[in-house]
Amino acid sequence: MKQKISKRTQNIIIAILLITINLVAFNLFLRFDFTKTKQYSVSDSTVKILKNIEDNVNIKVFFTKDLPANLVGLYQYTEDILKEYEAYSKGKVNIKFLDPNTDEKIAEEAKNLGIQELQLNDIKKDEFAIKKGYLGIQISYKEKQEVIPVVQDISNLEYDITSIILRLTREESKTVGFISDYGVESDYSIIKEKLSENYETSDISLKEVENIKNTDTLIFPSPKEELQEEDIKKLDNYLENGGNLAVLVNNYDIGEGLEPVENTHGINKFLEKYNIEIDKNLILDKSNMKIPFGGGFLSYYLPYPFWIEAKETGFQTNNPIFENLNSLLFPWSSSVKILEENDDTKSFIKTTSHAWEQKEEFNLDPNSIEEGEDLKRYNLAVFSSMQNEINIENETETETEVENTEIIKSNLVVFGSSRVITDSIMQTNSENMVFFENLIDYLTEGEALISIRTKNIASYPIKELDNKEKNIIKFVNIVIPTLLISSFGIYLSFRKKKIAKEYKNQLK
Repeated sequence: MKQKISKRTQNIIIAILLITINLVAFNLFLRFDFTKTKQYSVSDSTVKILKNIEDNVNIKVFFTKDLPANLVGLYQYTEDILKEYEAYSKGKVNIKFLDPNTDEKIAEEAKNLGIQELQLNDIKKDEFAIKKGYLGIQISYKEKQEVIPVVQDISNLEYDITSIILRLTREESKTVGFISDYGVESDYSIIKEKLSENYETSDISLKEVENIKNTDTLIFPSPKEELQEEDIKKLDNYLENGGNLAVLVNNYDIGEGLEPVENTHGINKFLEKYNIEIDKNLILDKSNMKIPFGGGFLSYYLPYPFWIEAKETGFQTNNPIFENLNSLLFPWSSSVKILEENDDTKSFIKTTSHAWEQKEEFNLDPNSIEEGEDLKRYNLAVFSSMQNEINIENETETETEVENTEIIKSNLVVFGSSRVITDSIMQTNSENMVFFENLIDYLTEGEALISIRTKNIASYPIKELDNKEKNIIKFVNIVIPTLLISSFGIYLSFRKKKIAKEYKNQLK
């Protein structure tokens, strides 16, 4: 005979189970985020950075608790994501929420940090009111600190916090240089300003410096003058010693009359050693952007094959630089050729298979462009990774002894257009901005910030379809609904007849 468990014993068992579950939940952090880009949980890159912190990171959140209704979600998201920082750092990140509205000392501390009191719009009971509050964050590590004066939205919060932690905990500052001579124009201010948030940026005159080995990543945007032999040697030496170089070349300047003027940069003399050549052509693609032509009241938009929309199908496979990116804009680009196929030099970005080229006799008028006959894919950018063996020297009082050798890695990226990073393109195409930031991050310090930055990319272009696929979709859209409606009508007709027959039988 089974013995029944008393109600008291049942309650004790339930209480023990609940306490056990709470203790496990307290020590085990879990979150389920079903969004495609994991917008409501910290990325793997953030987790890696947090696990490598050597000392304590202190984060003070100067947030007003009684915020207007439209900012309550901002407060909740900030609190939730910072709890993840605490959990993944294993106690190295310490979070403290402070409300300056409740204590004058806290308000004074916030003011001294540069976190100012804000006037926030609030609507209660159909009445508009102004409420004072704070939305700032201070992050400190050892004797260093940085401040986010105002947290305006959640889309960039993780990136802002993680990039600050990375900068504060980094032993040495990373440097990014822009070569400024050889006729380089100065319309790259937006990308320079953006990169300066994470790196020390500077303009470098290649003709004047003896060497550039102290620059982590070097950008050479659109040279227009013949590259001199001594400066080619400087660039070669830079790459041999572990430097990272991005070369962006315009073969032609395009004026207002859409007349191309060739640039005699001679960059191919430098690139030949690395198995790369920039073709003397301009590429067109059926995958392109519509851009405005005309002026004033007569402005109109036309598809323009010279403004190529490179799709994700043309991005280098499994490269983290392209994570969550869907398309990039390449205006007036030449193709980049790999002279001999090898494992070191690979296609980085390609057109679609519906691209063609123009050479020598150019027709850039959008109203009279003819489609090419030989449609194929072209390289818009090429990535080359190199490994070089260098000697490690040990200097003593008497002599310099060579201890051993070290293999160091360097990277060279070549683009057939520098317009991908000009101010006008950066202002209108956010994915170009994100892409180039990702590229410089990858070259300078690896994958640390890439996956965080791309979490909120929201461009999802329609997949390019060939005529056969289009016809199949049209057929399905026309035939299937017709068959379904007809089938349902036939079913109703038979059903009606059956009911009528049954009714007649009942009357007999």
